[in-house]
Amino acid sequence: MYDLAHYAHQLGFNVVMFDYGFASQVNKAVATGGKAESQQLLGAIQFAKQRGAQELVVWGFSMGAGTALQTGLITKDVDAMILDSTFLLEPDTLYHNIHNQIDLPRQPTLQIMNLLFPILNGTGLQQIPYQEVKKEDYPFPIFFIHGTEDEKAPYPIAELLAANQTNPYSDEWIVDGAHHELIFREHPKEYLRRVSTFLSHVTKTSSDDSNREAVENPSSAAGKANTPHPSVQTQASAAVQSPNANEEGTPNANAAVVKEKPVPIGGHTLPPLPYAYNALEPHIDEMTMRIHHDKHHQSYVDGLNTAEKKLAESRKKNNFELIKHWERELAFNGAGHYLHTIFWTIMNPKGGGKPSGMLAEQIKRDFGSYEAFKNQFTEAANKVEGSGWAMLVWSPRAHRLEILQAEKHQNLSQSDIVPLLPLDVWEHAYYLKHQNERKKYIEDWWKVVYWPAVAERYETARKLLWPPY
Repeated sequence: MYDLAHYAHQLGFNVVMFDYGFASQVNKAVATGGKAESQQLLGAIQFAKQRGAQELVVWGFSMGAGTALQTGLITKDVDAMILDSTFLLEPDTLYHNIHNQIDLPRQPTLQIMNLLFPILNGTGLQQIPYQEVKKEDYPFPIFFIHGTEDEKAPYPIAELLAANQTNPYSDEWIVDGAHHELIFREHPKEYLRRVSTFLSHVTKTSSDDSNREAVENPSSAAGKANTPHPSVQTQASAAVQSPNANEEGTPNANAAVVKEKPVPIGGHTLPPLPYAYNALEPHIDEMTMRIHHDKHHQSYVDGLNTAEKKLAESRKKNNFELIKHWERELAFNGAGHYLHTIFWTIMNPKGGGKPSGMLAEQIKRDFGSYEAFKNQFTEAANKVEGSGWAMLVWSPRAHRLEILQAEKHQNLSQSDIVPLLPLDVWEHAYYLKHQNERKKYIEDWWKVVYWPAVAERYETARKLLWPPY
């Protein structure tokens, strides 16, 4: 948590970090499920306001996240929330927590706990506004982060809460295989990238002279100040070497921040390869990767930029004699650039195996089994006529996964889809190593497919749902 506080400070946020007392060595406080803690969080928010904060982002963890949601029902001073491993004291979460410790039936376990709670901590479930929280559409954006292997709080609660939010900047990140409050440790770079993107969305509309303050805790608030105040913390802290840190022990913010500005007309660039050229050997050789990335992909970037500039020139001169040619160039090179940009990211030297979590469930639902999916995808890729692609895609209209072929880059495909797993079967992708054995290339390619990257694209794409027809 200190690492995240340090990272927020690097981004220009002041941080007020506090704990409810559960971690103290002596006089450990009794958790009340948010009843007393929400008042403490309100006090921290008021403290930040007194320091001159005009914008507040609450960053909460575990029960601190659940407390933040309860506090959000009664205050208008919160502008956004980041909620990690949300523990909301309600029947499903309570039973999930107990069941992971000891195998007891749901009833009468919950009735017994409901009787014991007022004795143990002076709070009954009926005193926690969990039903209101589970129905609330909060006026501010919320970023929910949760692991599917959370042993204390079930991730479907986070999905339910996220589904209620209509703020356009609200988001969720459900992480396959991740555990309670360990997502930053397990996925540090991706955690920081997503958090920085969310913060850039929720703060970019603020005026330049706004004064923001942050509170971080097991329920925390974060904010940015035009003239930074000192970091205010209620307990001693020190920079700790994090998994995504530089030599000074501070998180590498440059690696996480994503540029949000649109690409200017004719301004597309070649994305860097996310691993070494020889990283995929022996399955895909170094020379193929160098030529494929540096020469072929670069040619699509150049062709796309030229087409965009020529079309802009046509608009300026109101001369569209060559419109058919340049639109064709735009489609061919644009599709080539975008598909290759995805293609590099869904391969990794640590790839192979099978998907897990929600993506695996969706594949089984739509294709019957992973083996049936893999067989159909392999045959589709092998039977592409000439040069082209095979793709696993999400169809927002059909609300399911599909496998498509594309000749060249843009032909024979569907428009209303999101590519998740594209495979390039142009000869330049495999001929140096596999010659005319496309099927052998496809078999080797499966060994470097990086399912976490595919799952990330799926998690984002599945939120896009059109009326089904």
